[in-house]
Amino acid sequence: MTGDAERLVEYMQKTLPLRDLRLGHEYRYAHLGLALVDAVFSVGIKYTTTSNVVGRYARYQRLTPFRANEAKWPPIEEQEPLDALVTLGEHLGSQRLADEVFENHNRTSSSGGILKAEAVIQAAKVFTAYGVHYFQDLPAVAADSALETAYRSIPGQGSGVSWAYFWMLAGDETLIKPDRHVMAYLERALGTSVDPAHALHLIREVSAFLQPHYPTVTPRRLDYAIWVYQHVQSR
Repeated sequence: MTGDAERLVEYMQKTLPLRDLRLGHEYRYAHLGLALVDAVFSVGIKYTTTSNVVGRYARYQRLTPFRANEAKWPPIEEQEPLDALVTLGEHLGSQRLADEVFENHNRTSSSGGILKAEAVIQAAKVFTAYGVHYFQDLPAVAADSALETAYRSIPGQGSGVSWAYFWMLAGDETLIKPDRHVMAYLERALGTSVDPAHALHLIREVSAFLQPHYPTVTPRRLDYAIWVYQHVQSR
């Protein structure tokens, strides 16, 4: 292991519940649209705000938000197709979607950003254009760089944070969401700043080292444990 990884392992052993890493209920969404709304809205705002937005969309569409089995996607016939989110956005428009459904007017940037409601609709259109309608469609496009490029061309999505987080919510155990909580944790553990690419590399390296000793460890679960730890520390 690298020196940074060794220091991070030592810090994680002091601060995280490595023997029993669990995920939040948002990792059990029953519909792909809920994961997409969460991923887009969660960047740069408090997560309680994001949860409220997701809950409003679920109620508006009369959806049961969460599935019982974290490790298994619901059958297709039990899912709302992502096309429904596209149709709703086209019917209402982004302003009414923000007003009447999400009840949230956050923008992707404080300077010239678009409504996150609009970004969600654009993201849903990108995925459906590539044949993604249900969770089960994701494996076929997981390595499609053109899809990622199209998604990240949406205003406010260029950093790739919401892209990675969407895949995490959909079940990818190998990714992290390098938001301010995760980056602050790493900087405190290492005593220096890190960039998102190095953060991902480090957490993957540490995960591979820890997993034989702590079976529940994955990059995704470490990311969530870090987020919870930092959230508690910031209160």
